[in-house]
Amino acid sequence: MVKFLLLALAFGLAHAHSEIDGKWVTVAIAADNVNKIEEGGSLRIYLRELTFEGDNTFGPVYATPEFTIFANHNVDRTGQTTNVIYVYGKKGSGFLKQ
Repeated sequence: MVKFLLLALAFGLAHAHSEIDGKWVTVAIAADNVNKIEEGGSLRIYLRELTFEGDNTFGPVYATPEFTIFANHNVDRTGQTTNVIYVYGKKGSGFLKQ
């Protein structure tokens, strides 16, 4: 039974990975501290690289083959708390106009 569950998990992960493969673009970024997500801000995200300052809880909230929503809770070194929502759309999915 355990081998069957591991096999099912492996197939599920392989399928999920194939759905999120591809080129993605930023659709929207929102935060309660806007200066942190502006160009050059410490919480600005680019899909090629993730660099965050401070203590972060980051992860996907909702995902489809066309778009993914991530949430981040950040506490910087001064103790300021920032909550950020990132929305990314997959190029060529029909979700975004080319």
